[in-house]
Formats: sequence, structure tokens, C-alpha cells
Amino acid sequence: MATQYPRTVFLIVWAAFTVSIGIYVAVGLLAAPKDVEPPSQVLAALLGVIAIGLVGAGFFARTLAWPNGTADYESPSAQRAFGLTVVAYALFESCGIFGLVLALLGAPPLWTIPFYVISFAAFAVSPPAPAR
Repeated sequence: MATQYPRTVFLIVWAAFTVSIGIYVAVGLLAAPKDVEPPSQVLAALLGVIAIGLVGAGFFARTLAWPNGTADYESPSAQRAFGLTVVAYALFESCGIFGLVLALLGAPPLWTIPFYVISFAAFAVSPPAPAR
């Protein structure tokens, strides 16, 4: 018997991942060390390239989950789609985590904000697919 995943479950997971980016911003601003040398710009650039790749992979996983852009939440394939959707959201979240890591290493906010914005934008354009 296949597990049923109503759209509400997908919305709750999406909202939780999206809110986590705001938490990372708050932690990055409050816990960032003040009097340390910032990390290398090469590290920030490398994390930026990796983050863009991970967000792209997240969109690919989401496309695999919902190939036609709509969802049948009552079908047996909903379980597979749920797994792929969570993977996509985790990949989007990783970009925000990179921003948090840079903040905790002492990077200025100008370096970390793009990571948070890209991560949040990926979530903003990727809510759960509408039901068929």
C-alpha cells in the first residue's frame, strides 16, 4: 500500500525549509565574530560556484519530481515525488548554509547576503506543484 502525501504535507515541508533561511540570516548576524580576519575571497567565490551548482541540481530534482508542473498527490508516485522534493529543498537550503558558514568565519555581510538571497529566491519560485 502506497503512502499518501496530501499537498498540505508538501506545503509544511516547503515552509519549514523557507523559514530556515531566515533563521540562518539571524544567526549569521548575531553570532558572527566581529574582530577576526575575513576568510579568503577565493573561498567565498568557490562556495558561490558550488552553491549555484547545488541550486541548479535542486531545480533538476524538482523537475524529476513533477515533470509536467502539476501533481497528483493521491497517486503511488507521490512518495517518489516527496523524496525528490525534499532533496531539491535540501539543495536549495545548502546555499543559505554556505552564507551562514561564511558569516561564522567572519565574512562581511556583503559576502553572505547573496547566498541567503539565492536560497530564498529558489524557495520562492518552487512551492509545491499545484494539484491536477
